[in-house]
Amino acid sequence: MQVQNRRMIGLLVVLLYIVLYLILAGQIGNFFVKQPPIITITFFIIAGIIWIFPLKPLFNWMRAKPEEIPQGERPPKVAMMKRKRK
Repeated sequence: MQVQNRRMIGLLVVLLYIVLYLILAGQIGNFFVKQPPIITITFFIIAGIIWIFPLKPLFNWMRAKPEEIPQGERPPKVAMMKRKRK
């Protein structure tokens, strides 16, 4: 599949995911409204951070592989950075 198609599909999936996540987090957050403020704030801080983790595999799928980059173009510097392996 071409990079442009993967990115278009990925963008639509990200938008759909964010809308559904916001609705779900808001509905779950309604249960915490009558709780002490520290519990409500803690829930929304956690919900505001964890939404990104399920998207990492999608972002990796959307990224252009080195062999898919046309000869005349240079990939972004970020794509060329070597990752440290543990």
